[in-house]
Amino acid sequence: MENEIFTFTNFYYIYYVLWLIVNIFAAVWLYRDAKKLPSLFINSKPIWWAFAAVVIGGVWVVLVYWVIHHSTISNRINEKI
Repeated sequence: MENEIFTFTNFYYIYYVLWLIVNIFAAVWLYRDAKKLPSLFINSKPIWWAFAAVVIGGVWVVLVYWVIHHSTISNRINEKI
């Protein structure tokens, strides 16, 4: 019984460490990409996108960032303005 609890606890440690590593890589990528763009959504700073990637979750924030700044949806919105 003790061995099962120990293994299950290790799984959580590994999961959260990997989750943190993915979020940090996403934050670095978002920050670098946001610095290249001439303007960001609602004049947000690149550091806020990176912060959101670490706090909220890198995969979800990257998805939202891509939809807002790089997808064809964003191109259609920019053309109408």
